[in-house]
Amino acid sequence: MVQATAVMDQVDHMLISAVSGELERKVDIGSATEDQLERSFDRLRGYVRTVQAVLPKMPSDGSITLWCGASAIRPPRRGFALLAAENASVGGFARALALELAPIRVNTLMAGVIDTAIHVHHREEVRNWAERALPVARFGQAEDIAHAALFLMTNPYLTGQVVTVDGGFSLI
Repeated sequence: MVQATAVMDQVDHMLISAVSGELERKVDIGSATEDQLERSFDRLRGYVRTVQAVLPKMPSDGSITLWCGASAIRPPRRGFALLAAENASVGGFARALALELAPIRVNTLMAGVIDTAIHVHHREEVRNWAERALPVARFGQAEDIAHAALFLMTNPYLTGQVVTVDGGFSLI
């Protein structure tokens, strides 16, 4: 795992997770401002810059896991066009990196509705929806994502893949 020292000599595995305030950025495409459009590109810029910073310290048997949301394949409602595009760009970036950085492994972890701070303002509403609508009949937990992240980091024969942990969201 990543060394917890002031100066890291080596980074074995890196997980780049979701950005804050993602749901507050949803907007109908017809009324998106230039600032909102630019903010939608911030995630990919951040991912690129983070990979660039860590790459010199990553061994050939290391791994990079990029996190994106399930709106990449199933936007849940109006106002998600930009969010869907930024999430979908993460998967494309990871697949290209898997070829470019080989043998370093690069994968995408696509998350569905997870009980985290992103839902702080309507947690109970989302929980009730998840219990009614998702095939697994429950709100995803951080541990669900952690299990998948560990799988992606530790499986030496997995690269260029998107692992979807969404409780069946993409099926409904």
